[in-house]
Amino acid sequence: MKMLDPTNKRFISGIYNYCDRWCERCAKTERCYLYAQEQADRAEYEAQGKDPDSDEAAMEMVHQNFQRTLEMLKQMAQEQGLDLDKLAEEAPVERVDPRGQPLCRRADGYRKKASQFLKRLRKTLKTERAGILKRAGVVPSAERDAKTLAEIMDAYEVIAWYHMQIAVKLNRAMSSKQRSEPKEDPEMREITLSDGNGSAKVAYLGLSNSMVALQKVYAWDEDLRDEALALLVEAEKLRKSIDAEFPGHRTFKRPGFDD
Repeated sequence: MKMLDPTNKRFISGIYNYCDRWCERCAKTERCYLYAQEQADRAEYEAQGKDPDSDEAAMEMVHQNFQRTLEMLKQMAQEQGLDLDKLAEEAPVERVDPRGQPLCRRADGYRKKASQFLKRLRKTLKTERAGILKRAGVVPSAERDAKTLAEIMDAYEVIAWYHMQIAVKLNRAMSSKQRSEPKEDPEMREITLSDGNGSAKVAYLGLSNSMVALQKVYAWDEDLRDEALALLVEAEKLRKSIDAEFPGHRTFKRPGFDD
């Protein structure tokens, strides 16, 4: 498959490193190399009469992306006069598991509670949708109810999209922070810690978006209020924990988003 030129000026370097991967709702896709490459791959599959959404295509794309990443690393190393094989032999492998850290445990707790809440909300949405379909064209308020339901379904999508990603991003953030602490090289320590702040910021923003969505659900259905409120409290506690653990996330500049 053809590899696009990541140095093309239309792409913002590293924009995909600290995004929420929700391409369908992103206004920056035209400036993203990763998105452009994925779309080019899909178009190539379709031109060959293949289904780009098949498991076979997905596995092949993962392999292609891995190979492209290796080629880019090799090219960068050559330009800087570095021997990757030698560096791999000399550099000790740093293995850290952040899942036992309080912040990561709290994030995982939020994930589990959000998952249970989403099941309940999904059931309620299904019941409400069926009721609106029956009332359509008969009850005057059905059209207004349908519009409200669409807003709540959007809120559901927001909560669902972020609830697992938040834990993943905070695991990465804590992992970066743990790796930065023993480093004697100030420059490398700063780079690693910066990655932690960036990942923490993505998680924080996802939480903030989720809280807005939860507030909509809270106002919409009385039967869901207790659960929505409990999840809002958990989300706010998690945000405060992020502030305490990664104060630098607030000033971190995500390429293409915070410039």
